[in-house]
Amino acid sequence: MVKKAYIITIEAIIAIVVLYIFMTYALSRNVERPKVSVPKDIALSQDTIFSQIQTNDHYRTCALQENYPCLDNMIGLSVKQGWLYNFTICHTTLCQAFILNENKDVYVKSLILSTNTTYYNTTLVTLYIWRKI
Repeated sequence: MVKKAYIITIEAIIAIVVLYIFMTYALSRNVERPKVSVPKDIALSQDTIFSQIQTNDHYRTCALQENYPCLDNMIGLSVKQGWLYNFTICHTTLCQAFILNENKDVYVKSLILSTNTTYYNTTLVTLYIWRKI
């Protein structure tokens, strides 16, 4: 009699596990995940800005020395009208995030710079772009 109770308990546990696996599989297959894509003009602006920071010694030095006005002028010229932007520069892993108090789609891209290969001092430049409206 005791053996029968153990077998029934094991069968019930197996049935619950199989049911849970089936439900998880069935419910996760039908969920549509929204595709998030960056608008082409934003992606082009981000790539252009980061390319200038990487290749132009003047802007690279501005980023490494945290010269915000210098980079602000260059970014302001590169961002399309109708879009707003902000950026942060930090040398540590604990960077202060930019917080936008409005319900907007913010497109974020980051670039990691290093001074050289012998003195490894990294700088993280993060660019935030969103629609003005």
